[in-house]
Amino acid sequence: MKGSIVLPLLAAIAVGCASPSRLQHDVKSEAQAMAQAPAALVHLFGDADAVVPFSDLVGLTPVQEQAFLDWFHAAHRSNIPPHQRVAEYLQNRLKGVLFDHQTLGAADTLIEGKGNCVSLALVTTAVARLAGIENDWRLTMNNPIYSADGSLVFSSNHVHTRLFDPSYAPRPGQITLVRPMVIVDYFTDHPSLFGGRTLNEQEMIALVYQNLAAEALGRKDLASSLQLAMTGLGHDPDNAELYNLLGVLHQRQEALPEAEAFFRHSLALDRQLSTLRNLESLLLRMERTEEARRISRQIQAMPDSDPFPFIQLGDRAFADGRLNTARRYYRQAHELAPYLPKLRYRIAMLERDRAERSTELSLQAAMAKTHLPYPPSVSKFAPE
Repeated sequence: MKGSIVLPLLAAIAVGCASPSRLQHDVKSEAQAMAQAPAALVHLFGDADAVVPFSDLVGLTPVQEQAFLDWFHAAHRSNIPPHQRVAEYLQNRLKGVLFDHQTLGAADTLIEGKGNCVSLALVTTAVARLAGIENDWRLTMNNPIYSADGSLVFSSNHVHTRLFDPSYAPRPGQITLVRPMVIVDYFTDHPSLFGGRTLNEQEMIALVYQNLAAEALGRKDLASSLQLAMTGLGHDPDNAELYNLLGVLHQRQEALPEAEAFFRHSLALDRQLSTLRNLESLLLRMERTEEARRISRQIQAMPDSDPFPFIQLGDRAFADGRLNTARRYYRQAHELAPYLPKLRYRIAMLERDRAERSTELSLQAAMAKTHLPYPPSVSKFAPE
């Protein structure tokens, strides 16, 4: 998945004392904000391991390459158009692939049999290049997928790969709206030809490093996260999500004015809900309450598919024994994110406790009817 980096959980937002900002408090115009990107304070983060080149991430081992070429050039498959042949190989080779939030390179994805949609796009690209098939990538913008790691929430959009028919040539004067192609998508049953936007190669490379930078942040490896984010910006200097990530990184290092500058630059490029939430959290921390309220009103006016606020409310209700209320919140979260395993686990635990409560109440009623004393106990269930 394409990582839409990274916002603090509502429960982790802290309002505390902070040194006054060196920035002016009024919002810069978008033209001013886009005129110059903020500079990262690299000295705050220390040394990091060398960044893996994209050519390595999109490369296969010699054994993997030979296995594909033997399959692709088999005589009995020569009647299948090459781009369809590539898609058929991937469908067979990656049957049963497991979804995993970690972004792996193409070779490791084939070895591990797991990955996210960016990992699988790298595999598809690697195989397509071996076969000489032109490809590009499409980023879908609706129904982001959410996950949580400690105090961070990650939202992810979806990427699939398009393989183009190498034999297609339009006739003179012909207008081609959609070139003949095969869409390779491992996690969507009916991928759409339309919607979203096409990524060029530099944007796709930046997206890969964006995912890797977000994962490094999740591991609290801030130095590597910074290096990966800067590498991504070297390929796509207008990637708003990478500036959002740089804001989070500088906030972690207590460089609050610089964090604000990165968040505002990100918003000037693309007004994303995750960045607005990060900026709101930062303004509250800097005790700029009125500005935070204005950002909050903007957030409330935007469509939101983040399930984690409902999960947190459900957790609180569950802990208090208000099971019907917890069930309502969990169901609302499940409608937004049916793919979350931990949410399914919470719902199962809730239904178990509701069944226990029903059994307890039925036993009490039966005891009352038979005029038998019910064993004294303290119920863990609170009235609603």
